[in-house]
Amino acid sequence: NAELNDKSMKPFHNKTWTITDPNGQKTWPSHDPKVQIDFFIMKNCSLKDLSHQTINEKIASDHLPIKAKVLFQ
Repeated sequence: NAELNDKSMKPFHNKTWTITDPNGQKTWPSHDPKVQIDFFIMKNCSLKDLSHQTINEKIASDHLPIKAKVLFQ
């Protein structure tokens, strides 16, 4: 559980990695999201299209669920 600019996320800030929706919707806490700490991170992918969505489900977890649609080249 880290925000994108946290120290633990720094290794993913290069061209080797793709992070879905890096400036997207906040995901935690689910009852009143204040920070984005949930991402899909993919390595060495050639993508044709990528979409990312936060799902408004506040009961299942303390994080809002996320889903991504990935179309590889």
